[in-house]
Amino acid sequence: MNDEPSPQEQLDIASSATLRARTATPMPKWVPPIAALLGASGLLVVGLARPESDDADFWSLMAIGGAIFGVFLALMLRVWRRERNSGVAPRYLLDLPRRRWQRVSLFLLIVLVPGLVQGFLHGWAHIIYAVLLGGIGWWVLERQRRVACLS
Repeated sequence: MNDEPSPQEQLDIASSATLRARTATPMPKWVPPIAALLGASGLLVVGLARPESDDADFWSLMAIGGAIFGVFLALMLRVWRRERNSGVAPRYLLDLPRRRWQRVSLFLLIVLVPGLVQGFLHGWAHIIYAVLLGGIGWWVLERQRRVACLS
């Protein structure tokens, strides 16, 4: 007994997968700016929390920032799950053909630079970091949306 599909069945599977991917609904236009705004504002609010301040102020700001970031994560999980279920498989930045040192250096730059300049800028680093990450997030999501929707 042979469990492999016949050539005609393979063509039918490929045809239906192609049709499903072409008719899939891509990420809506409002998702990249809203996601970037939520991610950046969550980082800003957490950056405003100072450990040397009152415990109630510190933990309330941390909770608000965590809640905003939780809304960001919930939005992104919902959008990605909807895309996957409808047949859209976006190509992520890590999937692009690049040398490993280029991929690693981008993420190290995003993580290390704000930590290094924090001592010099005294709070402004959080704003710069949040705006930088929000802009990068917007660019990446918009790129994914445009690749999935070629019109």
